[in-house]
Amino acid sequence: MFSLSLSLPLCRFGFVKQLKKHLDCILGPLIDDEIEKHSSEIQVNSITQQGDQTLVEKITDKIIHSKLHTEFNRRLKTNITEALEQLQKNFNAEFVVSKQNNTDYFLSCNKPDDFSDEEGSYATSFNQGSLVFICHEKLLDLCNSLAKGRDYNSRCEAMQALNQVPIAAEIICGDHWPMMRNHLFDVFSDADPQLSNLSLKFLAHAFSTANPQTKEIYSLLVDNLIHQLHTLEENGALLLKNGLSASSPEIVKIIKMFRLMNDFQHEIPNYWVRFPE
Repeated sequence: MFSLSLSLPLCRFGFVKQLKKHLDCILGPLIDDEIEKHSSEIQVNSITQQGDQTLVEKITDKIIHSKLHTEFNRRLKTNITEALEQLQKNFNAEFVVSKQNNTDYFLSCNKPDDFSDEEGSYATSFNQGSLVFICHEKLLDLCNSLAKGRDYNSRCEAMQALNQVPIAAEIICGDHWPMMRNHLFDVFSDADPQLSNLSLKFLAHAFSTANPQTKEIYSLLVDNLIHQLHTLEENGALLLKNGLSASSPEIVKIIKMFRLMNDFQHEIPNYWVRFPE
């Protein structure tokens, strides 16, 4: 009996580690027994021919067709399917409901892919039941609403809407990204508590999304931190020899931004592995 837990944090490497642990625990003894049975046949290179099969192929075939492996395979598929259904429910609760409350900003595409055992891959079980996209026109509206010259409510509403959109390639690689980057830079620098809180949520949301474009958000954060520190130094509000005042909203925001940057830096090796380009 085993249970694999599929959750969003495990989408990095936790799931793989957990799967390997169960493989070692359940199938490991069987593999060791088969190797022990054929120990006398093992040559230096471990690929001794047994008719049309090598010894490695013979042992592997025995493991794959064993009752233990069949049961493991069945439980794994069942467990992954249940976990994915739970993830989809959470996704629908978070994004589809949000979409209904923000119809001016979102388009929903509801095209479920049927699960098929015959397709021969666990990848086919990843049903994308309800994907949320932001269309070109609404992205431009959001971008314009973030502009420094717009009124306070428009900027807050735009940031709230942006925080509910998956930070995907469609946004960062889109035609409006250079302009949006400039507007986000201004929002990050704004001293207003509400905008500061929304900008921190945006960063946390962006860093929780694993895609190659996350580096653009990281670059934006670093550039903005440098700008804010230089501004505070020029205004005489940042003197490290006197310590940092935890009562200053500007300092508190900068510390939180540094914390987000540091947390993401711990994940950079994982990004190098997954996105070597």
